[in-house]
Amino acid sequence: MKKRENTAINLEGEPLAEEEVAKVIPIRIETTLTRYPFHRIAKKVNVQIKQVRKNQRGKTETTWEVRNPPGPLAYKLDTIIINRRIDEMRNRGEVRQLFKLGSLRNMCDELDINPNGKATNSIKEALKENALAGITAKIEFTGWDGIERTFEFTTTRYTVIFTGEKLPNGSRADSIYIELHPRYHEMLRHSKTRPLDYEYLRRLPPSAQRLYELLSFTIFGTLKHNRPIAQMLYSDFCKSAPLTRYSDWNKVRPQMWKIHKPHIDNKYIESVEFEESIDEEGCYRDWE
Repeated sequence: MKKRENTAINLEGEPLAEEEVAKVIPIRIETTLTRYPFHRIAKKVNVQIKQVRKNQRGKTETTWEVRNPPGPLAYKLDTIIINRRIDEMRNRGEVRQLFKLGSLRNMCDELDINPNGKATNSIKEALKENALAGITAKIEFTGWDGIERTFEFTTTRYTVIFTGEKLPNGSRADSIYIELHPRYHEMLRHSKTRPLDYEYLRRLPPSAQRLYELLSFTIFGTLKHNRPIAQMLYSDFCKSAPLTRYSDWNKVRPQMWKIHKPHIDNKYIESVEFEESIDEEGCYRDWE
């Protein structure tokens, strides 16, 4: 895929006019795990998330596996609400292990969902999906302090404590809380972050939002080096989204058009071009 960034609207670093800057509400998300898929962003698709990378000697360097991947609503809760709470803590100088989310109705408001009984129940179930999804990971990363670290993890990222349940100190929760797993908490404390436009994220449907999160890495480099085009392989996007990967152009084109269209409509990207290629194994059609 080839993307042409419309420099009139730049969410990753290019100078903006004062009136445009006023519209941008940044949220800084961690970059260590962002590239790896965690959620199902399509409602009715069952996906298996498992990635293993070996070095030239055949030794495993990176492992990423998610059991029971949560769905699209759980993805929105994670990226729009929980990540925002974590970002707010960073701005205050400390990412706490235990923090408050708010009520189910509050979360409906933040996601622009009508806070009826069905919606609040759906959010409660999506929170459980996130809390019960297990990760097996071995990832090397460079922290914000320049130190090389390894994140090794075989458990869930956090526990959800619902209103009325016991908090670690023995008192009853007056709201919904998140308690981060110690190793996940440690990774968040040391991971580098990248600014994204919170309001823009919030408006996007899950698949377009996922493209924005992943494309931001490429866009940042494109703007830094003053290049007009940002590129991403179709196969890489499908692997990191995750989405079903097709080899038939007549399926690829409508699949990606639905994802590109919100960004074109919002002038985040100017246009999209595809160049056909063959994947690194020389077996399957690919596009960039």
